Amino acid sequence: IMNGFYNVAIKNESFLQELPSSQTFDYLIGDPPLKAIYGDLVEIYALYRRWGIQFSNAYKRGYSTPILFVLSKLKGDGKAVITVADSFLYATGKDRSIRELLIKADLIESIISLPSGAMKPYTGAKASVLVINKNKPDELRQKIKFIESHAIYEDRYSMDINYEQVIVAHRYETKKRLSNFKILDLKQLNKNYSLGASDYSAEMLLTEEMVATGKGMRLGDVVAIRGGLSPKKEEISPDGEILLVKNENLSKDILDIQLDLKKVPHRISSKNTRALLTKEAILIARIGEQLKPTFFMPSSDYLKVMFHSGVYALAPKGKKKAIDLEYLYYQLYTEFVLDQIKRKRKGSVMPHHSKKMLEQVVIPYVDLEAQKEFVTAQKATIIAEERAKVEERIKVLGYKEEVEKKESIIVKTLVHQLRPTLSGIAMDVQAFKRIVEKHNLVDYKEFDDEPDEIDPELKDLIGEVENYPLSEMIERLESDTHHLNEVLTTVNKVMNFRIEPSDKADTDLLQFLQTYAEGNQANKSDWYKFEVKGAAVVMAIHQPSFRELLDQLVLNAEKHGFSKYKTKGAAKISFKIKVDKERNVVVMDYQNNGRPYAMTEEHYVSLFTKRQGSDGSGIGGNYIKRIVEAHGGELGVKGNNLSGFQMIIEFPLTQNNYDE
Repeated sequence: IMNGFYNVAIKNESFLQELPSSQTFDYLIGDPPLKAIYGDLVEIYALYRRWGIQFSNAYKRGYSTPILFVLSKLKGDGKAVITVADSFLYATGKDRSIRELLIKADLIESIISLPSGAMKPYTGAKASVLVINKNKPDELRQKIKFIESHAIYEDRYSMDINYEQVIVAHRYETKKRLSNFKILDLKQLNKNYSLGASDYSAEMLLTEEMVATGKGMRLGDVVAIRGGLSPKKEEISPDGEILLVKNENLSKDILDIQLDLKKVPHRISSKNTRALLTKEAILIARIGEQLKPTFFMPSSDYLKVMFHSGVYALAPKGKKKAIDLEYLYYQLYTEFVLDQIKRKRKGSVMPHHSKKMLEQVVIPYVDLEAQKEFVTAQKATIIAEERAKVEERIKVLGYKEEVEKKESIIVKTLVHQLRPTLSGIAMDVQAFKRIVEKHNLVDYKEFDDEPDEIDPELKDLIGEVENYPLSEMIERLESDTHHLNEVLTTVNKVMNFRIEPSDKADTDLLQFLQTYAEGNQANKSDWYKFEVKGAAVVMAIHQPSFRELLDQLVLNAEKHGFSKYKTKGAAKISFKIKVDKERNVVVMDYQNNGRPYAMTEEHYVSLFTKRQGSDGSGIGGNYIKRIVEAHGGELGVKGNNLSGFQMIIEFPLTQNNYDE
């Protein structure tokens, strides 16, 4: 109908009903169902056998059954255009078998990568369009065209992509080149038959070529990568016989190559040997943007150590694919390796690396003798380059510290000078209030007569004349004085904010939030509601400052989100606690459903930095960030909200002590 065809009968049937039929089609177009695929089991089993794919009960989900159906129903020169989740392009198991079938039969004409959110409002997941063609044009024989699309408009519910450019790219022959597509020979595909566009960037193709020619090796082929241990609280003891190496014990400096075991304060009495290290290895950080490679070498003082789940241990596999650990150490500092890791790193608020990802990283590979020559020849150069970077960072940090120091001096001076004056004003206001009440002047106004009505055309320029009674003016003066005093108190607190480890106490975070919410709910039940849910998790926090963090979030919601809420009780503040076992972090998801509040992480960096049009002081955001950082955490703000406000705060979970 959208294209002007009205006399067309459209049948709505299950595609599996077509399996017994011998009918085939010129085109199959659609978004395959991934769940609840039902049909005659005998027919589906025969479908799998026909294409040589191992049948399993997983036929009800995933892309195996829909794609095999497409292949069975296409004519000899038929074409299919179907959407697939990007997970299909990378996954192992059945999905890999299907990709291998399509690639070896040379049936894939194009992979069109869609931007995240292209399937709004149904899902925000990343998807691609798979074009299957049984009669590919000659210039695409034994080749696949990879096309990347991008959003040209996006809102909360929908997205428009540059479909015209995608169509042009899809139609162009190989001799015509555009920036949004590339054509690869099937022999250039990796051994996993993955079909993601990002897997075939210029950098990734270089790494594949290095592996194919023997000039490079995947990290997983030369070292065994082991994950660490998340001990229970009772297993950590000052009297423990084994040192426990954590992320914070690793070095950030290329010049500081050896693990300093004398500075490792944690000991463990666990009998679990899974994360026990008895041979030399390189330890790297599992969480964060920096790998922090650090050598562990057993000594007479420390024959073995245990390493935490926030750390990976890299140990040589054997002589067949020998690797010199010092050579690997310096390679882990090169831009070539770090760029691979950066592109595959997961997480924006709390970045992390997976074992599977690290195993795929490619390093330049030469024999042992050449590796040692590289270390000798290149060590000085690498160290010199890194020293220059460090010195530059020191200059930047020095400037930043100098600025913070000057800010601190200015703020302390202002607080010292203004506090007595404000206290004097507050006392004068109280005296003024008593005089007005004593002489019954509360209803007196500046003007005896009501002001003349303003011309409507001039109203926006002139505004209404204020004519408040004395009682209301005193209340406003009292409120403003109190507010200024609070601002000074908060500024002073922020500039001098410090938390010592001894100040923290093990706390059930979920229970802490629930108790906080219950205390606030008693006063705010007629205005907004609290919602607290998630996993129970114990972590060390400084309870007073953490409560102030929550107070500041609630205050921002009241002032910026709920100030114009008209529906009584409709406003809501929610906290959700999640535990990411893989990264060993606690995630606190804070949201409110008030007016959109255009804040970013930048507004939390410095004092007095605030969004345009804000009537706040710009202090509260910085205080929130300082409290989060004092607990080893990081925060992220979800931007471009059409309503409400969302902040994600992640804290490292040093004690894996939570309820399932």
